[in-house]
Amino acid sequence: MPIFSSLCVKPGKERDILEFFPLALYSIAMVVKSGGSVESGLQFVAERDFGRVSLLCKRVLEIARESSLEAGLRAIREESTNRFYREAIDLLISYAKHGISVGDKLVSIGHRMQQDALMTKRDHLRRVRESLIPLTSMLLIGVPIVLGIAVVLLTQPSPMQAEPPATKEQISYLVIAWLVILAITYPLLFRSFILKNRALTTPTLRELQRMFMTDMDGPISRFLDNMASFIEMGMSLESAFYQALPHGSGPGSPEYRRLMERGLESLNDPGLTFTQSLYRFAGALNNRKFDLTVEFIERARNSKTASVAGTLHLLSESFWSSHITTMHYQTPAMTPAFLTLAFKWPAMLFTGTAFPQFMPLILLFLFLDTIIVMVALM
Repeated sequence: MPIFSSLCVKPGKERDILEFFPLALYSIAMVVKSGGSVESGLQFVAERDFGRVSLLCKRVLEIARESSLEAGLRAIREESTNRFYREAIDLLISYAKHGISVGDKLVSIGHRMQQDALMTKRDHLRRVRESLIPLTSMLLIGVPIVLGIAVVLLTQPSPMQAEPPATKEQISYLVIAWLVILAITYPLLFRSFILKNRALTTPTLRELQRMFMTDMDGPISRFLDNMASFIEMGMSLESAFYQALPHGSGPGSPEYRRLMERGLESLNDPGLTFTQSLYRFAGALNNRKFDLTVEFIERARNSKTASVAGTLHLLSESFWSSHITTMHYQTPAMTPAFLTLAFKWPAMLFTGTAFPQFMPLILLFLFLDTIIVMVALM
């Protein structure tokens, strides 16, 4: 059935692939641009920690040794329903069949894949902020408050009336109507924000932070971009590296500047070559993508065809994509969601206390709301 089609996607499996696939495409493209083959690029990814993508590349290479590269690529084509994933695999299949050039095309697919994930996440979280949170707040905070006020004001006799304007039994009909509205609304919310949520297959904030230390992505992106600009101005790689490092009150958090100071210490060690200093600097940053950056800088330096500045600009874009996804779109949606959840629970429990016969249903909708909001923010 179409409603349940997104469940067949297996969001966890999709995220395991899409989390690393753009970076894997960049890596394969870098290997190709520095004079290597696609097979070498696949081997590069297979030997590193690219999550499930590394396993898929190993599978391709194993099948290629027994049969052909084309057969290996076709074996993994259905592992993801993402259109950019399949476009990349089809491109690599064309390379295996016809030997076409794939470097720039893989970069383009990887970039579009990141941008698509970014736009998908942004549009979904905008709907969460502008639609899901206000609607559920009105239903689970506004209505219970109105019902509570009605119980207090209408079920008590006044000096002007010996009898109260309404009985608790009469108000309970309003509670029933409210629960009927919830019973109609929440399946629609579940369908709209869970079953039809394309963003459910994009990496979550926690996954990106765990895998890529995204709090560092912004500063590292600026650092790499500045370094590339200095190289384009005619500086050597070593000079550009020193010039791009933030000094004093330069860009970046205090933690980032401390790490840069440690990097300068390693670079100023007279017993190390510049390449060795770069690897020590990468160790000081403790950032997976920066480790790859150092490797690609070395490949570009040793290649007659690859551009060091172009490589750095490309990697800068890679860092920046995950940075803006996590820092500017996912986090702002979480604060109002958690804030409203903190008010929903007391409001709903107050209504359940006033009408204990409805408490099981009230708790059911309260838990359902919590699930919808939490999953929608993934």
